[in-house]
Amino acid sequence: MVPAACGVLLAAAAVAQAPAALPLQNLGLEHLDIIVPDTEVSARFYARIFRTVLHQQPLQGGLRYFVLLGDLPADRQVGYVAIGAGQGRKPAIGHYCVLAKVYDRAGMGRVLEGAGFAGIRGTGGLGMWPDPDGLELQLFQPPAGLVTAAVKSPLPVEGDGLVTPRGVDHVLLRVSSLDKSLPYYRMVYGAAAERPRDAQGRVWFQLENNTRIGLQAAHGRIPV
Repeated sequence: MVPAACGVLLAAAAVAQAPAALPLQNLGLEHLDIIVPDTEVSARFYARIFRTVLHQQPLQGGLRYFVLLGDLPADRQVGYVAIGAGQGRKPAIGHYCVLAKVYDRAGMGRVLEGAGFAGIRGTGGLGMWPDPDGLELQLFQPPAGLVTAAVKSPLPVEGDGLVTPRGVDHVLLRVSSLDKSLPYYRMVYGAAAERPRDAQGRVWFQLENNTRIGLQAAHGRIPV
């Protein structure tokens, strides 16, 4: 009876120590995804600005380009800008990506939906989490990094770039209302990550790896 009782106690302790799905144990911003009419034109534009090694990946009959924001290490963990075809959609930032130490997808869905927020959009590893305005968050749990299908691009580019990128610093999100958005972002990233409003009225959330998310109230409709 004693070993059985110990087993139950240990199992109960393990459940009690499981990390909460939210707020995220974030590891910082990883990449931005932008939607453009012509991926090749955009890739050339960014490659003329950033002194980097352009990468590419075949996707849906075309090419998706990746502008690396630093040297590519062996584990492929590097910040980047992904350039995807709009396919009729207006040019925009498609999503931003945050790394999480533990990504409990089911648990996160239960918490957000229980608080009245939307659940995940899409299926598989490419599902996105929309905020109250529909702005999308992508989450990865390490090992993540630049997609393994991406290789160095042979796309000819004029010049060697003007500046050397050192990584992702921040993303600024235009939201319809700070009052509507803040409860969501406090739930996802934790109230402790929130910083006081700056002189422009923006609210910043300080993430790991010295990265930040800013919220700014927009005037007019927010495109989604």
